[in-house]
Amino acid sequence: MRFSMGSALIAVALIAVACAAMTYSNAAWTSGIMSISLALFATMAVRVMVMQGEPRAFALAFTLVGGSYLLLASTTIFRIHEFLITNYVLAWAARVTDVAPGFPPTGGGGFFSVPLDLSIQSVSQFGGGSARLPTLEDIINAAISRAPYSRNLPQFFLSGHCVWSWLFGLLAGWLAPSLFRRSQKTILGKL
Repeated sequence: MRFSMGSALIAVALIAVACAAMTYSNAAWTSGIMSISLALFATMAVRVMVMQGEPRAFALAFTLVGGSYLLLASTTIFRIHEFLITNYVLAWAARVTDVAPGFPPTGGGGFFSVPLDLSIQSVSQFGGGSARLPTLEDIINAAISRAPYSRNLPQFFLSGHCVWSWLFGLLAGWLAPSLFRRSQKTILGKL
């Protein structure tokens, strides 16, 4: 699939907004990234109605897969959001970037300053003073339950799930045209 300069610029802008939303994890940034996600899926839904062929297959797959993931990840109706594997990636990112509650900074900051042995530091929010960092499950549970000490975790997770929905939508969208071409060859071969 080819990309134009305009679509590359849009992709870079979306990545920049996603990074800002996850870095500053507050209600305003989360509302912005959620609005962008909904606008993106609505635009792709309109493209499904007006396009034909491979672009339509891309838009349909992007909308169905990305929109379904975002719906499952952001609603509490089905309680599936608690069991998503992407929660572990987001919990790890929250712990590494100091968004997770009780994670003490370790030096100069940044991604590469995280110690290899995370079990020796004390965190009072999770274990009543126990000598351990919060596990990934602790962070996920704090984000899901919106615990008072969770600070910006719910916003961080929602922003992260928006980004995951874009990525899953893109993967499905890139796969869909090849499946469309294969089905067209099969149909034309039978004629």
